Amino acid sequence: ISVQEDAISTFRALLESKGELGTITACTGLVGLTAAYPTLQQLQIAQRAGHEVITCGADSAELSADSAESSVTIAKTYMNNNALMGGTEVFLYPAEGNSNGTVTDIVGEHYKYAINIAEENTYVDSDLIDRLSIPVVMITNTRNLLDEAVKNAIDTAYATNGWCILAVDTSSSAYSNEAFSDVIDYVKGMAGADIVAVSTAVRLIEDTINNQLAAVKEALAALASDADSAITALEQKDKEHDEALSKVLYVVSFDASTGTLVTRSAT
Repeated sequence: ISVQEDAISTFRALLESKGELGTITACTGLVGLTAAYPTLQQLQIAQRAGHEVITCGADSAELSADSAESSVTIAKTYMNNNALMGGTEVFLYPAEGNSNGTVTDIVGEHYKYAINIAEENTYVDSDLIDRLSIPVVMITNTRNLLDEAVKNAIDTAYATNGWCILAVDTSSSAYSNEAFSDVIDYVKGMAGADIVAVSTAVRLIEDTINNQLAAVKEALAALASDADSAITALEQKDKEHDEALSKVLYVVSFDASTGTLVTRSAT
């Protein structure tokens, strides 16, 4: 569960009342700037309570090839200096997300994972995960459990053993605590469904991919071993065949003096 520009007390109270933890996204240059943004103390308290705190850069402006390095570096330094550890590995693209390859490369130099939320679709960039599509659903007072788009995204993720990012902007007038509460209850009512922080999800995804790759490599190694064994067996058969032929080959000649065929061993 990801929160952009968070009125943090409302969000924490709701999640913790449900026994869940979430991901809080902070623009480091806006921390404590107004009442709409959390203070550093609030972020640190939330982290100690088990929530994850990540960053979307120094401000909420969309990153460009010219601004990305500065924004990302400032934000990561702030997160490091204030021991907000989730923000040292996971980055959330701000504003309307990112489709600029240069920006992706710059962010990738600083973060292992980058979450892109735009047009209700997100992907995770990492060394093993290349544009892995994960649905993202913004929960507002006009998008609640009765909205089929929200329910369908959750149902599809559940049916396919996949993922769905539930995102809320609790500083927005469109945010509905009641709607978000209903959505959490809906997910918790699904047997085996888990609500986890963003970085936990992407690590689980990467672990799954690593395990799949390991299984493929093991299978290929077994095939290679079987192939080597088959080749060795064929070579042995060929050798045995040659040895057998050498024992039965004969030289046949015609003896004109006797008018008969003379046969002798080739060896």
